[in-house]
Amino acid sequence: MAKQAPKTVTRELVLGFLNDGHRPVLAREYKGLALFLLSNRLFGALTWLLVHSAPDTLVLDNCKLGNGGAAKIAEWLTTIPFKVRVDLRDNEIGPPGAGLLASALAANTVVDLNLGFNPLEEEGVQALCKGLLENTSVLSLDLRHVGARSAGMTAIAYVLDSHPSLSMLCVDSNAFDDATAAVFSVALGRSKNLAELQIHLFDASDHALSLVGAALKVNIGLKSLSISGALDEPYDLLGHAVADGLVSNQTLTDLDLPADSMSAAGLKSLATAVESNTALRRIRLNLGGYEKTSETGAVDRRIRDKVKANGLIEAAGQALSDLSKMPEWPVQVPDEVGQSIAGFIARIAAGDRKKEAMRAIVRAGPLV
Repeated sequence: MAKQAPKTVTRELVLGFLNDGHRPVLAREYKGLALFLLSNRLFGALTWLLVHSAPDTLVLDNCKLGNGGAAKIAEWLTTIPFKVRVDLRDNEIGPPGAGLLASALAANTVVDLNLGFNPLEEEGVQALCKGLLENTSVLSLDLRHVGARSAGMTAIAYVLDSHPSLSMLCVDSNAFDDATAAVFSVALGRSKNLAELQIHLFDASDHALSLVGAALKVNIGLKSLSISGALDEPYDLLGHAVADGLVSNQTLTDLDLPADSMSAAGLKSLATAVESNTALRRIRLNLGGYEKTSETGAVDRRIRDKVKANGLIEAAGQALSDLSKMPEWPVQVPDEVGQSIAGFIARIAAGDRKKEAMRAIVRAGPLV
């Protein structure tokens, strides 16, 4: 990293900050000043800047930090007395830099780490994951397009299987084979903490992604899943695997699927599963590339209507919980129990009576 100030940082800005504590107003000046302080190892000043300008967040994306810059970030992370979010996207950080950042994770000062679009490759991803196995603070990890393949994705699966707090993971634009997908699927199935997974892998087979989708049958923590493969490949196995999972899964609320890569039969299978599911609140089927027929259009409407109706279940469950907090009720119903009761009523109600039952609960008054 060069020692001179970036073009967005003037001498007056630097002196004004160091001498008088004047902080930049413009985002580009703030970013430039942070980079200048880091480049010159003014770690205390960088910490002060974060605390008083953009608490808990250091955004240095696309700054050409390289491995040298990653080394300084790693050193700084071991000096701060609070937890931070760090965005280092697109910084030409390779395996050596990833290893240094991995060592710094033991300080447990990072809650959000974005290393997307850096050439970490297999070695760097494995080193980073080794560091994560000693970490308890990271909540969000973005590793999109970092060159992970089977070994790297296996290392990520081990983190997923053991990390105590990781709740968001993005591994878009990497690759893995069917055997690694099986390992990843088992880890996802066991994970109770992961709430959001983005896994758009253009170099993954239908079978590999279907293994990931199959984890929905046993996973009890995931709230949001966004998954797809190559744009011109059929992903029917994935569709059927997700459909099978949705029959029993009652925790997933947000789903993004490449439905335009499924056959009409696969889309129908998904629709049937959604109709028995009461948890989904949002679904994106990405049917833009699908030549809609009256049949596929009807299936699409079935899915969307059911997901919309699930919103009524949510409202009914909340109404039950709220009613139970009134003096007339001897026992309070927790929110999650209210949702479970409303979901059970919706499942046993016949046909159109589902909506009627949910609306009745929402309109209900306290028992007297």
